[in-house]
Amino acid sequence: MPSNLARVREIRRANLSALLDKHGQAKLHELTGIAAAYLWQMGKGDGKTRRGISDATAEKIEAALELRPGSLSVAGMPQQQSQPGRLDAGKLADLIEAVEVAATSQGLDLPPRFRARVVAALYVDAGDEPLTAQAIRAALSAVMSSLEG
Repeated sequence: MPSNLARVREIRRANLSALLDKHGQAKLHELTGIAAAYLWQMGKGDGKTRRGISDATAEKIEAALELRPGSLSVAGMPQQQSQPGRLDAGKLADLIEAVEVAATSQGLDLPPRFRARVVAALYVDAGDEPLTAQAIRAALSAVMSSLEG
């Protein structure tokens, strides 16, 4: 079974591959400012031509395509960002704590940047709905299942 970081790399690659299929190399280059050949190497390259997608590059792609923060690192086609709004500090703090507790209780040692991406994705997905501890644990389990699958 691959490590969580290896699984994140695979997920990013699959998602970028899907974005290349959807938009094409030229359009992604135009939107992101990343060289078309480099985009291809990250999303479709194999063997010696294969390149990884760093956190900074993933964030650049997400921002350029107006994708939800962290969505390139979660299995499935990245989702468009919802309308920006004010952050609910209490809700965010509760979510951070709940993700920390859920990760610790499951024996997961998530890198801080990935943990932040999980929190961001869950916060956006929740919308205006209240976040219960049970819903947060279920969402984290779903995210972790996508990493293990």
